[in-house]
Amino acid sequence: MKDYDVVGDFSSAAFLIIAGLIADDSEIFIKNVGLNPTRSGLIDILIEMGGNIEIKNKKMLSGELEVDLIPQGSLKGVDIRGGVIANIIDEIPILSIAAACANGTTRISDAKELRVKESDRLEAIGSGLSRLKVKHELFEDGISITGGIPEHNETIEIDSHGDHRIAMSFLISSLKLKNGVNVDNCKNIYTSYPNFLETMNSLGMQINEQ
Repeated sequence: MKDYDVVGDFSSAAFLIIAGLIADDSEIFIKNVGLNPTRSGLIDILIEMGGNIEIKNKKMLSGELEVDLIPQGSLKGVDIRGGVIANIIDEIPILSIAAACANGTTRISDAKELRVKESDRLEAIGSGLSRLKVKHELFEDGISITGGIPEHNETIEIDSHGDHRIAMSFLISSLKLKNGVNVDNCKNIYTSYPNFLETMNSLGMQINEQ
């Protein structure tokens, strides 16, 4: 029998990275994140969007690169298409929240696979953005999002469509809303990130289960 150390899951870290980029005056240090080049294209995209993501303490662990990350800075819209899409396909829901908080327009293309995930994620993203009153346009293979979440005087009701990544992404959007969001059917979160609520609340968010 051999013991192996496993690097931290990048897909889970993506929610923390983008929370750090969109929250006002954030200070977050994310430890032990795996940066396998086949799964970490989101970092390059967020840097292209203007995010300042400091990468520290690089080390190899069981043949994988593991790092610590410090995300800060404002974002701008970019055009995302082509080969990188396969690398970031699971992160597109939370990337859409980053786009909704960026200056300018972000267009995501060549992502038709999102139509056949746990939900039709393009429709689910569009539905949530409509509730937030964020300007967007859906396409068969992607979405265009114009950044800017307007002020809301009420709590926004979001349908998770039974999809854990949609649920977590729109919970992160509450960082930009003074009255927060109410996301239904969040039990699905436990399928991929069992400690999501605990982690986010420890960082200063207020997420309550109903």
